[in-house]
Formats: sequence, C-alpha cells, structure tokens
Amino acid sequence: MLRVLVPRAQEFGIREYLELWGSELAEHLALIHYEDLPGRTHLPSGTYILTAFDQLTAEGMRLAHHVESRIREAGPPGRVLNATGRTLRRFELLDALWRQGLNQHRAIRAVDSPAGLRYPVFVREEFRHTGAISRLLRSEAELRAALAMALLRGFRLEELLIVEFCDTADTAGDYRKYAAFTIGQRIVPQFMNRARSWMLSLGDTQWSPEMIREERAYLEENPHQDALRRIFALAGVEFGRIDYALRDGAIETWEINLNPTLARYPTLPGELHQLREGTKHAFYRQFLTAIRELDQPVPAATLPIAMGADQPPSGPLIRPEHRERWPSGLVRAARPLRPLLEPVLELAAPLILGLFARRRAAA
Repeated sequence: MLRVLVPRAQEFGIREYLELWGSELAEHLALIHYEDLPGRTHLPSGTYILTAFDQLTAEGMRLAHHVESRIREAGPPGRVLNATGRTLRRFELLDALWRQGLNQHRAIRAVDSPAGLRYPVFVREEFRHTGAISRLLRSEAELRAALAMALLRGFRLEELLIVEFCDTADTAGDYRKYAAFTIGQRIVPQFMNRARSWMLSLGDTQWSPEMIREERAYLEENPHQDALRRIFALAGVEFGRIDYALRDGAIETWEINLNPTLARYPTLPGELHQLREGTKHAFYRQFLTAIRELDQPVPAATLPIAMGADQPPSGPLIRPEHRERWPSGLVRAARPLRPLLEPVLELAAPLILGLFARRRAAA
C-alpha cells in the first residue's frame, strides 16, 4: 500500500481521481492527513509519499521531517518519496535552475531588491498554485505599484515572488504548457495545453483535433524524459508533476507541484471528446503502471512515530488560505478603471511599501 501524506483541504487532487476514474488504484493508494499525525503514535509499514511541502508551515515541515525520519529508521518496512531536507520548493527550485543555466528566467522574493531584473516581470504567490496575481509589469515603477496593490488586497509581501517573463510563444503566437509526472523511476507525461495566453490555464486551451493529436503524440513519445529526469533529480523530487514549456528547444521550468491534480479532463463536444478520451486513458494506464511498480510488498509492521512530550507542534501545520480584503465583485467592477488608478498607485507605492518595511523591521 502507498500512503500519501496531504493536507486535508488539499486532498481533492488525488481524491477526485480515485472516486471518478481510479477505482483500480484504491487497493494501492491511501490518504493520510498531516493534521492527524500529532494524534498518532504508529503508522503501518509501506511506501509513503510526502506531498504539499509548500502548503506546510515551519511547524508542519518539522512534523513531516520527524515522521519521515522515523519511517526511514524503520528500514525495509518503510520507504519515503520526497525528502523534507532535500526536495526543493518553488523559489529554491527556480533559483537553482537559473543559477545552473537550466532556466532563462529568474525569480526573486518580493522583499528583496529588484535590481538586475529583466523586464517584463509578474508577481505570484510563492506557496500557492494560483498563477500570476499581476499583469506583465514593464518597469520598476509598475512593479512597485503592483506590490502595493498586493498589500492592499491582503497578500503578505514575504510570501510573494517576482518572476521574469519568459516568452515561449511559437512563430504563430501560440504558447504551449507541458506537464509530466515523476513516479519513482518513471517519467509519465500527463497533458499539453496550447493557447494564445501567456498565463496558460486549462480554460484557455484552444481545443481542436490537430491540438489533441499533438497532445497524444507527446504522451506516447515522451520526448523530454531524459531532460526531465535530470531536473527532477536536481529538485530532489521523487513524486510530483513538472509544468514547463520549450524555448529554442530547451525546457523552461515553471514549477514542480508536489500535490498535483490527476483528473484534468473536461468534457468536450462531439469528436473532440472522443479524441481526448484516448489521451486520458493513455495517461491513466501509464500512471497506474508506475504506481503499481512503487507498491512493492513489505513485511507487515507498525512504525513508531510519536513525538516526545517536549516536541509537540506549537502552532498551525498548514498555511492559511489567502483571503481577499475586497469583495470579488468590487475587484471585477474596478478593472475598467485600472488605467486611471495605476498612475495614482505608482505615486503612492513608495509610501505604502515604506510603511510595510517599517512594520516588518519592527516585528
């Protein structure tokens, strides 16, 4: 049995798959919530997959490291995929890839100096999979205004990244985003999206028979697996999904998600639905094969994981969700006014950011 450690609120990525499509995996996968670990003294033997490190607080990571250590100490009855001390999260990964020349774009934390950044850039959350929270920003003044707006919306500057835009569009202006899993020793492609939007999501995809055939060829040929294997090794990731694009034939990594969704297959009309059904089942077959390979029999045992009386978690284990300070309807209504508001915000940004810096220094 493979046991996946996941925050309770983030289990839907795997739970939805098991309920809708993955009945064959029910005998191979079980979910355990991080929040339940402090009340447990033992875990059953088997292979454990640690997920969602970016969703854990410092206390959550300390608990995950403790449990991982106890499982590893148990020897053969316990195996762990994704090591708390070796697996890179989003910022550390992007920084390592850029420094080693494996990414052409870089990222910095929003609290650091933007000197040397190549514009345009955008702002995104470091620990959430929410994509960009700003438009493309073409100057330091626009960047300061976007950071000030993020503060007014309730984001914490310490939890934001500034990311250089990397243009991966082809000559026709289309962007492609590829996604592939690493599962133990296997690289398993999941999907390819194509659209005109630089921040490409499933909803932006331009579905057509030609696009679906291109996606199917990607799954069947697995053309980037050697390069992806090297990137996963650098990241210390043994279970997760990489989202990436190609620029001049080289991989440009956007992120590696340690708790990815599995049921990313919308209902399409007519012929398109039938064509993509084959793609869906091609991924699921490969995914199931890789999971079965991981689920090797081990001697039945119980693994002690209890923390000492002086070691219990002293705070929340899971990062809280971001809460917008403004109602979503007000945000939508204000969008047409953005050309008028942005010059004002650029002027006010130094004051807003200065107040934040002084508050942060006093904390």
